[in-house]
Amino acid sequence: MAFNLSIFTLNCWGIPFLSKDVPVRMNAIANFLAQCSFDVICLQEVWSNSDYELIKNRVQDNLPYSHYFHSGVIGSGLCIFSRYPIIDSLFHQWAVNGYVHKIQHGDWFGGKGVGLCRILVGEHHVNVYTAHLHAEYDRENDEYLAHRVVQAFDTAQFIKLSSSPHEISVVAGDLNTEPYDNAFHIIKHVPGLHDCQDYKSEELMTNEAKSNNYRLMTAASPTAPGKRIDFILFKPPQGVSVDVRDFGYALPGKVEGTDLSYSDHEALLAVLSINFSMKSDDNKVSEVQTLRVNALEKAINVCEEALHDLKQKQLRLTYGVVFTLLALLATHILLPKLLPDGPLATGFNVVLHLSLLLTEVFLLFMITIWHRMEVNGINAGKLGMQLTLDKLINA
Repeated sequence: MAFNLSIFTLNCWGIPFLSKDVPVRMNAIANFLAQCSFDVICLQEVWSNSDYELIKNRVQDNLPYSHYFHSGVIGSGLCIFSRYPIIDSLFHQWAVNGYVHKIQHGDWFGGKGVGLCRILVGEHHVNVYTAHLHAEYDRENDEYLAHRVVQAFDTAQFIKLSSSPHEISVVAGDLNTEPYDNAFHIIKHVPGLHDCQDYKSEELMTNEAKSNNYRLMTAASPTAPGKRIDFILFKPPQGVSVDVRDFGYALPGKVEGTDLSYSDHEALLAVLSINFSMKSDDNKVSEVQTLRVNALEKAINVCEEALHDLKQKQLRLTYGVVFTLLALLATHILLPKLLPDGPLATGFNVVLHLSLLLTEVFLLFMITIWHRMEVNGINAGKLGMQLTLDKLINA
């Protein structure tokens, strides 16, 4: 049996109250998808349930099957629409996922992870994965590097352990990592995935692209070429030929009648041709093995450095607790003697004490509960990487 499978992916940039022009763009995305004949659609950053329902209702005729991956405080933002029946679904939330107090970043509140929908195309199962890794806010001083590396390994293991060698697997989403980053090498090489971009000579920039009217909000400079952080990857069934028939941008340049882009990311489309009667001629096993080993060794080093930094961070926070506690005691003893009686002095005293107390509680939380959660999450990733690395080296 042979069949074609078309996959569409887009980060919709649908953050309530923060993303620009959400109602106009979501309506345009829904209209476009309703008019197209894609087999599978993977969307990220659909943070509002009303936006998900809007798209679901609009594409119902062409894509009657859908699934939203609920997680965290505001939902994972991930959803999949399919022309073919979805027969199973599963979501894996990552153990390390940013910081609760970094409200301006917000990744933790989404409960990010990787979602799987298994669809039935004729008599064949197709595993469709979508993910949205932690964003990189500062490349020169990336405080989330270890989190993203652990997320990448978790994703790679999730794909490897939840798919059969005889099934085709497709991964589509915003991985927030560039092709030369170690996190991407882990996602690609550990489970043995192929990048659709490798079948096209021109590299497709998917974020901060020059044609995108939102690029200047985040681009490093007006002349920056953009970044490729959105991907469509696939894993062929063992010994089966899979050909990339088409790969490229999927959306028109602008929403019709406006100068607005559909998102701050570009959408991608891939058409895969799967032929179970033709055998694969892929003989690059040893090369892939070397890439896997290198990626895992680098990732383990990142985790070890992060664990060392966490020890130093815990020490600094401990000093903060001691200092704040002494400040509380000092203000409790000295402040009543320094300030005259009266409503103003009493109010100032209450506000100061409350501020110091809240600071004390926050610091205690960070050096106890949160510190242990982060250490355990990174340690779990590191031990899993070491286990996989040892198996590869001893194979």
